[in-house]
Amino acid sequence: MATITSVKSGNWSDPTVWNSGTVPVDGDTVVSANHTITLDVDITQPNTLLTSTGSSGRYRYDGTGTRTVAARANAGTHVVSGLIYNSGAGTLVFVGTMAGGSGANAYGAYNNATGTLTVTTVTGGSGNNAHGAYNNSTGTLTVDLAVGNNYGDGVTTYGTYGIYNAVSSNKVTVRKLQFGSHGFPPVFGRTYFEQSAGNNSCRLPLVAGGSLTVTDDGSSLDHPAIGDVRAGTVYKNGDLTGTCHVPPAGSVALGVAVDAGVGTAVLTAAAVGAQLETAIGATARPEPVAVPAANASFAAKLDWLYAFFRNKRVVDIDGATLRNDADTADIGTAAMSDAAGTFTQGKWQ
Repeated sequence: MATITSVKSGNWSDPTVWNSGTVPVDGDTVVSANHTITLDVDITQPNTLLTSTGSSGRYRYDGTGTRTVAARANAGTHVVSGLIYNSGAGTLVFVGTMAGGSGANAYGAYNNATGTLTVTTVTGGSGNNAHGAYNNSTGTLTVDLAVGNNYGDGVTTYGTYGIYNAVSSNKVTVRKLQFGSHGFPPVFGRTYFEQSAGNNSCRLPLVAGGSLTVTDDGSSLDHPAIGDVRAGTVYKNGDLTGTCHVPPAGSVALGVAVDAGVGTAVLTAAAVGAQLETAIGATARPEPVAVPAANASFAAKLDWLYAFFRNKRVVDIDGATLRNDADTADIGTAAMSDAAGTFTQGKWQ
């Protein structure tokens, strides 16, 4: 696409501002030749590169509403304030990558008002103090990714910050940080993380080469609830301990899923008998004080039978009586009847 250069200061949408006589389109390289271009309309040109020449070429928004610019930006050689310049009380949203330039103080973005400036990615440039974004007022500066930059080993050559906050009383917020390849930091001054689910990270250079990305454990590395972790297991850097009690496979029915496998316990008649024998033999039972009903529990009926065969019974022509173990009271009685020499014992009651 074409390189479009400004011939005077004015609105982006004014064709007479540009040497082509037309407004730049997506894919063009747009150069502010020491002019101030006012962003009077939203721009959706993600393949367009905004840059500048001279000492003060810039793209400015000074309105009170919201202006959105989707493009790429490199500050080039300008040396006064920033390439993308917010000077109003409104909101300027820059969607794309923005870098400081090769000139001294060639800031990529410059916040110099009470409004809001939001940028997707800012990177320090190669010029002296050519930071990616510079906050110089009480407005709000928010950056998704701030990248530090430096040339050389960081000792003999100075680097540039992704964000430079010159106002100590104002907050700059950022979601991701990336240190320069030689360790130069991405931010300078009072800076806060803005928590964003699955969108917080810090990329650090390694001595042996490459880098390490540290991710917020509350976003993309969520931890399970303590009730879902085996009891006694400590996790999340010692902050949490599991409370879930997992039975051994031998205590779970055969084939039923448990822990990392399945249960192995098989229920057999012999096993049931052994458990029943243990339960009955280990439990002391009180002596019955009355005859159990027909629908009484199995245990109550066993107690009655034991007492019936063990305890004293008194039998005469009128009936039978079952005494308690101490022979101090009756547990039950059964009446006796005679019909022509046939004796019949009634129900115990």
